[in-house]
Amino acid sequence: MARAAPPTLAAAAFAVLAAAGALSGAAIVRPLGGGRALASRPAAGGAAGRQSNALVGFSRFLVDYALTEEPTHVALCFDCSGGSAFRKKMHAGYKSNRPKAEAPFLDQLKRCKEFADALGMKCFESKKFEADDLIATLSTAVLSKGHRCTVVTVDKDLCQLVEPRLSVYDPAGGSRYDEAGVVKKFGVLPCQVVDMLGLVGDSADCIPGVRGIGPRTAAQLLQQFKDLDAVYAGLDKVATLGLRGAAGVQKALAAGQDIAFLSRTLATLEHNVPVQKASIRGMLRRRPSSDIHTLLDEFGLQSLGRQVSRLQRRMDGLP
Repeated sequence: MARAAPPTLAAAAFAVLAAAGALSGAAIVRPLGGGRALASRPAAGGAAGRQSNALVGFSRFLVDYALTEEPTHVALCFDCSGGSAFRKKMHAGYKSNRPKAEAPFLDQLKRCKEFADALGMKCFESKKFEADDLIATLSTAVLSKGHRCTVVTVDKDLCQLVEPRLSVYDPAGGSRYDEAGVVKKFGVLPCQVVDMLGLVGDSADCIPGVRGIGPRTAAQLLQQFKDLDAVYAGLDKVATLGLRGAAGVQKALAAGQDIAFLSRTLATLEHNVPVQKASIRGMLRRRPSSDIHTLLDEFGLQSLGRQVSRLQRRMDGLP
């Protein structure tokens, strides 16, 4: 029987996934590429006694997501920049809390990529740029063609990408963030998320922020001023805004000005990463390979066989 025709772009559903988000969707803590992901579940032995906890959670999430959301185009972004990330050159402490990935996890990472490819999903990675930068770049490519896009991630920093045609889906919490959702969650507009991170920092990535400025105060400041530049341009007015401890806030801002702008730069995603096959055609989801069931046996993922077969039938236009 002839396979189903490729979807027209007018009916396309684009999804850009952070590999870390796929892990977190299976209750495994981010990041993929860092050692913490292994610590969130007991190390389970897979085929041939190899650790497979991350692989199992990752694979289950991808299959479930494909069946439930049925994206026509998928880009799966892996974070492999490690110590060469360009942000470390700006701030030596950036992500200094991340332990080096050990060999058992790197083995799982390799198998995760093999599984994703066999499932028909295009993988992207960079030695210089982080997965979030790849996501920003690919999402920009999708939006530039007039399409809608869903970013799948547990990293709320990516809410800076939200706009009318782009939403963020957090698979761990099951939350979806559009523009109104970002305002409700953070108290600021999506375009102000990086300014907020400049003020409060991000402990997960060791982005310092301004000492003494918390999320509530940052949101109040950005409701009065449109961005970080405006906050500092109007610094002499902060003490008169009616903020709790306004004089202390003004003093903290003055002392932390350089750190605030550095932190915003660290939190701002790069939208022009040179990636291969970043075109829409390169993101088209393919039919799972004919030998994927052999891979399931090799990886100890036989329990996914029935679901993978359903995906293959759907791509063939069968019920």
